[in-house]
Amino acid sequence: IDTLIRQTSRRHPDFLERLQIYSERALDTPYRWFALGEGPQGKYDRGPLVDFTHADCLTFCEQMLAMALAESYAEMFQRLQQLRYRHGVIDIRSRNHFTLADWLPNNSWLVEEVTTKLGGEFCVPMTKTINRVEMLRKKGVPRQELANIPPAQTMTIQYIPEANLPAIKAQLRGGEIAVVIQSRPGIFAAHLGFILRDRAGGVFFRNASARRGVKKTVDEDFDDLVKFLKRN
Repeated sequence: IDTLIRQTSRRHPDFLERLQIYSERALDTPYRWFALGEGPQGKYDRGPLVDFTHADCLTFCEQMLAMALAESYAEMFQRLQQLRYRHGVIDIRSRNHFTLADWLPNNSWLVEEVTTKLGGEFCVPMTKTINRVEMLRKKGVPRQELANIPPAQTMTIQYIPEANLPAIKAQLRGGEIAVVIQSRPGIFAAHLGFILRDRAGGVFFRNASARRGVKKTVDEDFDDLVKFLKRN
Protein backbone atom coordinates (compact mmCIF):
# COMPACT_ATOMS: atom_id res chain seq x y z
CA ILE A 1 0.00 0.00 0.00
CA ASP A 2 2.85 2.38 0.83
CA THR A 3 4.47 1.79 -2.57
CA LEU A 4 1.14 2.25 -4.34
CA ILE A 5 0.42 5.54 -2.55
CA ARG A 6 3.91 6.95 -3.12
CA GLN A 7 3.91 6.08 -6.83
CA THR A 8 0.35 7.21 -7.47
CA SER A 9 0.70 10.52 -5.62
CA ARG A 10 3.82 11.36 -7.67
CA ARG A 11 2.23 10.50 -11.00
CA HIS A 12 -1.23 11.91 -10.32
CA PRO A 13 -1.24 15.18 -8.35
CA ASP A 14 -4.99 15.71 -8.87
CA PHE A 15 -7.03 14.59 -5.84
CA LEU A 16 -10.09 13.43 -7.78
CA GLU A 17 -7.93 11.44 -10.19
CA ARG A 18 -6.28 9.64 -7.26
CA LEU A 19 -9.69 8.97 -5.74
CA GLN A 20 -10.82 7.40 -9.00
CA ILE A 21 -7.68 5.24 -9.23
CA TYR A 22 -7.79 3.93 -5.66
CA SER A 23 -11.53 3.31 -5.58
CA GLU A 24 -11.37 1.45 -8.89
CA ARG A 25 -8.73 -0.87 -7.44
CA ALA A 26 -11.08 -1.47 -4.52
CA LEU A 27 -13.90 -2.81 -6.71
CA ASP A 28 -15.04 -6.31 -5.68
CA THR A 29 -13.80 -5.83 -2.10
CA PRO A 30 -16.08 -8.04 0.07
CA TYR A 31 -18.63 -6.22 2.20
CA ARG A 32 -18.42 -6.46 6.00
CA TRP A 33 -20.68 -4.42 8.27
CA PHE A 34 -18.75 -2.22 10.76
CA ALA A 35 -15.46 -3.24 9.14
CA LEU A 36 -13.28 -0.97 11.30
CA GLY A 37 -13.00 -0.31 15.03
CA GLU A 38 -10.49 0.96 17.57
CA GLY A 39 -7.93 -1.78 16.98
CA PRO A 40 -6.90 -4.74 19.19
CA GLN A 41 -6.49 -2.44 22.18
CA GLY A 42 -10.01 -1.07 21.81
CA LYS A 43 -12.23 -1.42 24.84
CA TYR A 44 -15.59 -1.84 23.10
CA ASP A 45 -14.83 -2.37 19.40
CA ARG A 46 -11.65 -4.28 18.56
CA GLY A 47 -12.10 -4.18 14.83
CA PRO A 48 -8.97 -3.09 12.90
CA LEU A 49 -8.03 0.56 12.52
CA VAL A 50 -7.45 -0.02 8.80
CA ASP A 51 -8.45 -2.93 6.55
CA PHE A 52 -8.30 -3.10 2.75
CA THR A 53 -9.65 -6.67 2.59
CA HIS A 54 -13.21 -5.74 3.67
CA ALA A 55 -15.33 -2.58 3.78
CA ASP A 56 -18.77 -1.25 4.59
CA CYS A 57 -20.14 1.83 2.85
CA LEU A 58 -18.66 4.36 5.27
CA THR A 59 -15.26 2.73 5.78
CA PHE A 60 -14.90 2.34 2.00
CA CYS A 61 -15.35 6.10 1.58
CA GLU A 62 -13.08 6.92 4.50
CA GLN A 63 -10.22 4.68 3.37
CA MET A 64 -10.38 5.89 -0.25
CA LEU A 65 -10.40 9.53 0.85
CA ALA A 66 -7.48 8.90 3.22
CA MET A 67 -5.45 7.32 0.41
CA ALA A 68 -6.23 10.17 -1.99
CA LEU A 69 -5.11 12.72 0.62
CA ALA A 70 -1.80 10.99 1.39
CA GLU A 71 1.68 10.57 -0.05
CA SER A 72 2.61 7.56 2.12
CA TYR A 73 1.02 4.78 4.17
CA ALA A 74 1.84 6.61 7.42
CA GLU A 75 0.11 9.77 6.23
CA MET A 76 -2.85 7.74 4.96
CA PHE A 77 -3.25 6.10 8.38
CA GLN A 78 -3.15 9.48 10.10
CA ARG A 79 -5.69 10.96 7.67
CA LEU A 80 -7.98 7.98 8.16
CA GLN A 81 -8.13 8.49 11.92
CA GLN A 82 -8.68 12.21 11.35
CA LEU A 83 -11.69 11.36 9.17
CA ARG A 84 -13.12 8.73 11.51
CA TYR A 85 -12.65 10.44 14.87
CA ARG A 86 -13.31 13.91 16.24
CA HIS A 87 -9.89 15.62 16.47
CA GLY A 88 -8.33 12.28 15.47
CA VAL A 89 -8.75 10.88 19.01
CA ILE A 90 -9.17 7.11 18.64
CA ASP A 91 -12.01 6.27 21.02
CA ILE A 92 -15.48 4.88 20.37
CA ARG A 93 -16.91 7.95 22.10
CA SER A 94 -15.19 10.35 19.68
CA ARG A 95 -15.90 8.32 16.54
CA ASN A 96 -18.04 10.08 13.93
CA HIS A 97 -20.89 7.56 14.20
CA PHE A 98 -23.65 9.66 12.61
CA THR A 99 -22.86 10.65 9.03
CA LEU A 100 -24.79 13.93 8.89
CA ALA A 101 -24.70 14.87 12.57
CA ASP A 102 -21.02 14.02 13.22
CA TRP A 103 -18.99 12.96 10.17
CA LEU A 104 -19.97 15.84 7.89
CA PRO A 105 -19.50 18.77 10.33
CA ASN A 106 -16.33 17.31 11.87
CA ASN A 107 -14.81 16.91 8.40
CA SER A 108 -15.68 20.38 7.12
CA TRP A 109 -11.92 20.84 6.54
CA LEU A 110 -12.34 18.47 3.57
CA VAL A 111 -15.99 18.27 2.49
CA GLU A 112 -18.74 20.81 1.85
CA GLU A 113 -22.49 20.23 2.12
CA VAL A 114 -23.85 20.92 -1.38
CA THR A 115 -27.34 19.41 -1.22
CA THR A 116 -29.19 22.73 -1.32
CA LYS A 117 -26.86 24.12 -4.02
CA LEU A 118 -27.64 21.14 -6.22
CA GLY A 119 -31.26 20.56 -5.26
CA GLY A 120 -32.57 24.10 -4.87
CA GLU A 121 -36.36 24.09 -4.88
CA PHE A 122 -36.39 20.27 -5.03
CA CYS A 123 -35.05 19.98 -1.48
CA VAL A 124 -37.31 18.76 1.31
CA PRO A 125 -36.65 19.12 5.06
CA MET A 126 -36.45 16.17 7.44
CA THR A 127 -36.18 16.50 11.23
CA LYS A 128 -34.93 13.79 13.58
CA THR A 129 -33.49 13.46 17.07
CA ILE A 130 -29.94 12.07 17.32
CA ASN A 131 -29.26 10.33 20.63
CA ARG A 132 -25.53 9.56 20.90
CA VAL A 133 -25.76 8.38 24.52
CA GLU A 134 -28.38 5.77 23.65
CA MET A 135 -26.35 4.57 20.66
CA LEU A 136 -23.16 4.20 22.73
CA ARG A 137 -25.04 2.44 25.53
CA LYS A 138 -26.21 -0.15 22.97
CA LYS A 139 -22.55 -0.66 22.04
CA GLY A 140 -21.75 -1.52 25.65
CA VAL A 141 -20.31 1.77 26.91
CA PRO A 142 -21.40 2.26 30.57
CA ARG A 143 -23.24 5.44 31.48
CA GLN A 144 -20.43 6.62 33.79
CA GLU A 145 -18.14 6.91 30.75
CA LEU A 146 -20.58 9.11 28.84
CA ALA A 147 -20.50 12.27 30.96
CA ASN A 148 -18.95 14.30 28.13
CA ILE A 149 -21.32 13.06 25.42
CA PRO A 150 -23.81 15.80 24.45
CA PRO A 151 -27.53 15.29 25.13
CA ALA A 152 -29.99 14.24 22.45
CA GLN A 153 -29.91 16.64 19.51
CA THR A 154 -32.87 17.51 17.29
CA MET A 155 -31.70 18.59 13.85
CA THR A 156 -33.19 19.29 10.45
CA ILE A 157 -31.53 18.44 7.16
CA GLN A 158 -32.43 19.05 3.53
CA TYR A 159 -32.56 16.13 1.11
CA ILE A 160 -33.49 15.59 -2.54
CA PRO A 161 -36.36 13.10 -3.06
CA GLU A 162 -35.54 10.26 -5.44
CA ALA A 163 -38.13 11.45 -7.97
CA ASN A 164 -36.14 14.68 -8.41
CA LEU A 165 -32.67 13.14 -8.72
CA PRO A 166 -32.74 13.01 -12.55
CA ALA A 167 -33.17 16.79 -12.58
CA ILE A 168 -29.83 17.36 -10.82
CA LYS A 169 -27.83 14.70 -12.69
CA ALA A 170 -26.25 17.17 -15.13
CA GLN A 171 -24.89 19.25 -12.23
CA LEU A 172 -22.92 16.35 -10.73
CA ARG A 173 -19.24 16.90 -11.50
CA GLY A 174 -17.89 13.71 -9.94
CA GLY A 175 -16.30 13.47 -6.51
CA GLU A 176 -19.52 14.07 -4.57
CA ILE A 177 -20.37 11.81 -1.65
CA ALA A 178 -24.00 10.76 -2.04
CA VAL A 179 -25.84 9.87 1.17
CA VAL A 180 -29.04 7.86 0.91
CA ILE A 181 -31.55 9.14 3.47
CA GLN A 182 -33.94 6.81 5.32
CA SER A 183 -37.24 7.26 7.14
CA ARG A 184 -36.31 5.22 10.24
CA PRO A 185 -36.29 7.41 13.40
CA GLY A 186 -33.07 8.41 15.14
CA ILE A 187 -30.76 8.28 12.13
CA PHE A 188 -30.65 9.97 8.72
CA ALA A 189 -28.14 8.00 6.65
CA ALA A 190 -28.87 4.53 5.30
CA HIS A 191 -26.00 4.30 2.81
CA LEU A 192 -23.33 6.36 1.06
CA GLY A 193 -20.80 6.22 -1.75
CA PHE A 194 -19.04 8.29 -4.39
CA ILE A 195 -20.64 9.90 -7.41
CA LEU A 196 -18.11 9.67 -10.24
CA ARG A 197 -17.98 10.30 -14.00
CA ASP A 198 -16.44 8.00 -16.57
CA ARG A 199 -14.38 9.12 -19.57
CA ALA A 200 -17.51 9.40 -21.70
CA GLY A 201 -19.18 11.67 -19.14
CA GLY A 202 -21.50 9.01 -17.73
CA VAL A 203 -22.49 9.34 -14.08
CA PHE A 204 -22.21 6.35 -11.75
CA PHE A 205 -22.30 5.48 -8.05
CA ARG A 206 -19.28 3.62 -6.61
CA ASN A 207 -20.15 2.04 -3.28
CA ALA A 208 -19.65 -0.87 -0.89
CA SER A 209 -23.03 -2.50 -1.32
CA ALA A 210 -24.77 -4.60 1.33
CA ARG A 211 -27.50 -5.52 -1.14
CA ARG A 212 -28.47 -9.19 -1.25
CA GLY A 213 -26.64 -10.94 -4.06
CA VAL A 214 -23.98 -8.19 -4.26
CA LYS A 215 -22.15 -7.82 -0.92
CA LYS A 216 -19.08 -6.09 -2.38
CA THR A 217 -17.81 -2.78 -3.75
CA VAL A 218 -19.43 -2.10 -7.11
CA ASP A 219 -20.24 0.55 -9.70
CA GLU A 220 -23.91 1.31 -10.40
CA ASP A 221 -25.24 3.50 -13.18
CA PHE A 222 -26.83 6.63 -11.72
CA ASP A 223 -30.12 6.00 -13.51
CA ASP A 224 -30.23 2.43 -12.17
CA LEU A 225 -29.60 3.75 -8.66
CA VAL A 226 -32.55 6.15 -8.98
CA LYS A 227 -34.79 3.30 -10.18
CA PHE A 228 -33.73 1.18 -7.20
CA LEU A 229 -34.44 4.00 -4.73
CA LYS A 230 -37.89 4.53 -6.23
CA ARG A 231 -38.69 0.84 -5.77
CA ASN A 232 -37.23 0.58 -2.26
